[in-house]
Amino acid sequence: MSYIDCGGPPEHLVRVVMERLKERKLQGVLENYTLTSSSSYAHSLMSSSSDEESSVSPNTTLQPRSGRYSRSSSYSARMVRRAEAIVCHPKSSLVAVMIQAIAHRVNYVWVIEDDCSLVGIVTFSGMLKVFREHLETMA
Repeated sequence: MSYIDCGGPPEHLVRVVMERLKERKLQGVLENYTLTSSSSYAHSLMSSSSDEESSVSPNTTLQPRSGRYSRSSSYSARMVRRAEAIVCHPKSSLVAVMIQAIAHRVNYVWVIEDDCSLVGIVTFSGMLKVFREHLETMA
């Protein structure tokens, strides 16, 4: 099975999205996002002062998961993501964004406008939730 990073997006960009939601008077969306976020992730957003504190260095070895061997320092998904952001546009199809996230082994995709301004964040769990709701309406 392939490794998929379950980490969240950088804290400072999450704050930018939350501020834009407040500016556009979309507190309901902000509250929904806060309620659906995991409590440990929300706690880490409140307690961490910078993205550097929570990042994995190139020399870090991850702990073994469910009896599998730990990943060596030769590959770091976080380092790949810093080099190139994985983005989509608001009108991108759900399946295309899901395939893009899986192909790049990331848990979230940035949503940007044509002028490259940040619109929001789409998490993989959010994509799966929408996909499931779509399948239920078809049945």
